[in-house]
Amino acid sequence: MNELNDLLVVAQYHTDLKIREEAGMKAVEICVANGGNYTLMRMAGNEKLPQSVRKAAESGIKEAGKKAVEIYVANGRYDTLIDMAGNEKLPQSVREEATSVLELRAEALANSLGIKPINPLARNGTLSNGTVERPPTNRQNIPPKGKVTA
Repeated sequence: MNELNDLLVVAQYHTDLKIREEAGMKAVEICVANGGNYTLMRMAGNEKLPQSVRKAAESGIKEAGKKAVEIYVANGRYDTLIDMAGNEKLPQSVREEATSVLELRAEALANSLGIKPINPLARNGTLSNGTVERPPTNRQNIPPKGKVTA
């Protein structure tokens, strides 16, 4: 990350605008490639950076976020994915990607632990309204479930 920090210093404080833009664009490329979505979010709002760099940073946030999800899954950092899924500052698509991965992981864990849904027809273990519908009875008088009649 030293290279990234160096590029950001050059992009913010060099006297030549062309050099500042070039350094800033390289920093954006590094962030996108390494899943640096939070750094890109800070760059997009940093008034010390050239406008072109801020726009490039803003447009790279989604791609970097998706790359970050891949990296966190590969490293088993599900706690970070939980944070990402709930972070309203991230784009909706990145939050949805993190949530989707977490749902798949939760389902895999439940299966490996032998936890099964209550109702095998419903993925979440519940019926839609909590009741069971009976088939039509052709107007026969059927006692309520649980009552025994002679």
